[in-house]
Amino acid sequence: MDLRLSVTAPGDHTASREFALTWAQANMWESIHALGRDTRRLNLAASKLLPDGALSVERAVAGLTAFVSSCDIARTTFDPHGPTQVVRPDVELGLRLAEADEDPAVAVEALASMLTAEPFAFDEPPIRLGLVVADGKALGIAAGLSHLAFDGRSIRPLERLVDAALGGTGAPATLQTGELAELENTPGIRAWSTATLDRWRAALAGLPVGGGLRRTAPGSFTETVLRSRALAVAARTVAVWAGVSSTSVILAALTTILRDAVAEPPSALLLVSDNRHYRELADFAGITLGNSLYRIPHRAPGTDFDTYVRHAHLAAASGYARARYDSQRWREMLFGLTAQGAAPDLSYYFNDARTDPTAWDGLEGRLDELRDPDRTGGEVVTRGHRDMNDATMFVTVEEAGSSGRVVVTCDDTVIPPDRARTLLHGVERFLVRAALAS
Repeated sequence: MDLRLSVTAPGDHTASREFALTWAQANMWESIHALGRDTRRLNLAASKLLPDGALSVERAVAGLTAFVSSCDIARTTFDPHGPTQVVRPDVELGLRLAEADEDPAVAVEALASMLTAEPFAFDEPPIRLGLVVADGKALGIAAGLSHLAFDGRSIRPLERLVDAALGGTGAPATLQTGELAELENTPGIRAWSTATLDRWRAALAGLPVGGGLRRTAPGSFTETVLRSRALAVAARTVAVWAGVSSTSVILAALTTILRDAVAEPPSALLLVSDNRHYRELADFAGITLGNSLYRIPHRAPGTDFDTYVRHAHLAAASGYARARYDSQRWREMLFGLTAQGAAPDLSYYFNDARTDPTAWDGLEGRLDELRDPDRTGGEVVTRGHRDMNDATMFVTVEEAGSSGRVVVTCDDTVIPPDRARTLLHGVERFLVRAALAS
């Protein structure tokens, strides 16, 4: 069953307002445009249980209407022919209702999955909403989100806005998408972007020439997943011992193993940064992602891994500090260097997509698990295949509670599926050995 939400923006916003894409939206534009129906694999699912019996369906519908009214990005559509967005004063959204047969938690996750099953059209608002209901009460909220408008770390700011709307307390003050687009077009911010891109150009000049940046194009790409509790324990143990993040530990192990996994290993990776360390973006509900340059540190013979991982941590931090810039100009620069044969290989990506920074806390106290052969050796499986992509290898560390889940999507002509499985097992074994040595 479906309802319709008829939403009107508050205040004097009575006309549609057109803006350039934000830098983060523009960073996704080429891929979203090229993938077509395959963009559904980029959709994001979110779900939230409500206090049992606390809200009637009517109150929940009113709260979700107030949320969409207060959040410009939820009323935004995109031009399929050019990089612009339009914030609309009035929209109508479908609201999918699903009965909670038994467990509301299972029902709300299933509803969120259903809402992400189809790609978002450019002229469609980038959010789909649903309610899990029983006996006239709302038990859970589900959402499907377009990756052109949102990223994984948008979910918490969105949840705060939804909570305020459901509670009738009014929307908290937050940066809106049009305000961010205008901010990024001010002279001072544009000058800062230019300086950042100049630093990119200087850093790239010191790297060996390779294939440059890849465009989204047809091919054969296999998605392979490692699920491993041992990887999480080992990465956390080394991180605590070395005084760095578990992200840096996995990154250092990955690039170490990668040197022997491909005939021409990259000299750099592109790291996906959420940029929410910038104060104005901390609570922004929309997408904030940018790419940073990680120049893989040289590991001299005899250097122990704890020392090397500290170098990796500093290199990653340096990269993450340069991940906010005009992404259209960034792509023009890199594709220009690629056409000139002057760019390094920039087709390897790394994204730590975990959103709970505390999930692995305390695992350093479970080192004994790594001495038990029955508790190491994670499961590696093929999760799917793609026929369009823009990377030789895209590595994602996914949320998996107190376990580790690492996904690699590889160009089968460069890293065949059996080699990808070997690579993932190699990263896990390497980290276990490093943790026990620490």
